[in-house]
Parts: sequence; structure tokens; C-alpha cells
Amino acid sequence: MLLMKEETFVVLPQELWLPGWAGKYKQPTVRLRKALYGHPLASACWDLHLRQVLQGDLGLLPMEGHPSVYYCPKTFLLVVIYVDDVLVSGPKAHQSAFWKELQRLVETDEVEDLNQFIGRNHELSEGQCVFNMVDYCQQAIDLYLEAAGNVSLRRVSTPYVNEGVLTMEDYQVQGQISHKASSVLMKLLWVCRLARPDLAYPIGILCLALALALHCMIAFFSLLPPTMAADEWAFV
Repeated sequence: MLLMKEETFVVLPQELWLPGWAGKYKQPTVRLRKALYGHPLASACWDLHLRQVLQGDLGLLPMEGHPSVYYCPKTFLLVVIYVDDVLVSGPKAHQSAFWKELQRLVETDEVEDLNQFIGRNHELSEGQCVFNMVDYCQQAIDLYLEAAGNVSLRRVSTPYVNEGVLTMEDYQVQGQISHKASSVLMKLLWVCRLARPDLAYPIGILCLALALALHCMIAFFSLLPPTMAADEWAFV
């Protein structure tokens, strides 16, 4: 249900009309009772509902300083919520009971082992979890090459451009891919946050030079392909 005080009315598309409405109504408008995905307050209503379930019905405690993270003091389970994804970590002996109780109160998909979460693939093996975002990195490279045009990537040892090859004019002229720079950098920032913290500094430099980043980006994207192998990614 839509958990809000203000009423919302929506115009129904013809495929949702009841029998007999055709020819009788031109634009039937009804009160919205459920939180549609595109409603401006849908996410807030979902968050309120899920918090009521987790804290009120299941007895979980919110982790101070970590929004959308909950802890169960009885079972030592840690629950992370990302929009409509639910991630549970802790003793396996208690996980099945938790999912059964949650699914009694919230309709969910089938529970499955951890694979992809918030755009990052998790490759589990004994004692380690590999953060693999190779596919996502390739999307960033493709986006850059599409914007940069005829640019050849080569193997480099560092993501930093040699400042000795840059002139003052290079810093004063608008970058050739300034129209796509923000989109490319957003992808890189997401990769940095989720799996490649070692690239945080050079990505930060690119952000500072958003409109003048062509030379720096060539060096950075030349480095990225050789470092995309799963065995070189972060471990926890």
C-alpha cells in the first residue's frame, strides 16, 4: 500500500480499463492505492515499509552511522538493503529461518547465493571473495572510445600522464570529449568505490580537470584493460 497522507490520483491507460468503460469514459482517473515504481514517493514508502518489517516485526537493530544496514543481536546476522536488494551475512544456521520469516511479510524473489550486488560481481571461494567488475570496466572503456573517436589504447605502467608533454595550451583548450566526460567519470567513480580503490587518486585528478581531460584519459584507459583480470582485483 502507498504509505502517505496525501492522496494520489492517476489516469489509467486503456489496457487497464474495466469491462464496460469503453465508450462510457474518456479519461478514467482513480485513486492510487499501491506504490507504483515511478511514483515520486514510492521509494520513501518502500523504505518505511521495509524498516517497519525489519525493526518492528523481525527485531533487527539499525547500525549507527550505516543507513540501510541492520543487525540481529540474537542470530548475529547482518542485513544490508540496497533499494530492493537484500543481502544477508552471518551464521548459515540462522539464514534460512530469517528468509522464511521475511518472505512471510514481504514478497521476494527466490533466495540465491551472492553473485551480483550493486553492479559488482562477487566470486566466492574458500576464505575469500573477489570483487569482479571486468564487464563494467569494459562498458566504461567502450563509452570513452565512442566519445574519443579514433584513439588507440596502448599498454602503460601508470595511469598518470607525463605532465612534461602538456603545454599551457592543453590546459586552456576545451577537451574533445567534454560532452561525455561526466558520464565516463561517473562510471569510473563507481568502479573505484566498489572494487578499485587504488585508482581513486588518478580518477580524482580527472574529475578536477573535467573539461580538459583528454590527454589524461588516454593514459588512464590504456592502463585499465591489463588490470581488469579477476586475480588482480580487491579481496576481502
